[in-house]
Amino acid sequence: MKPIDNFEPKISFRYLLFARIVAILKDIDLIGLTMGNACDDIGVLGFAEVDLDPVMAHHEQIATEIHERWTPSGGRHHVSKRAST
Repeated sequence: MKPIDNFEPKISFRYLLFARIVAILKDIDLIGLTMGNACDDIGVLGFAEVDLDPVMAHHEQIATEIHERWTPSGGRHHVSKRAST
């Protein structure tokens, strides 16, 4: 085992990336023998069993928090009115 395999940012990145992708591939029946072997080779086949609903809800919450933090209006959209001509 390489030391980088236990590097926490790599583990977190792999989880965030593959938790959705592999589970979605399974959900739409795209994990056959070849894809299953490839996922197993890189150690992400277990993500095929992830329940997508809580993962997607968590990602949506994170996106909302980031949007609210970085949008000047606090995440609220304002429609600007054009001056009458």
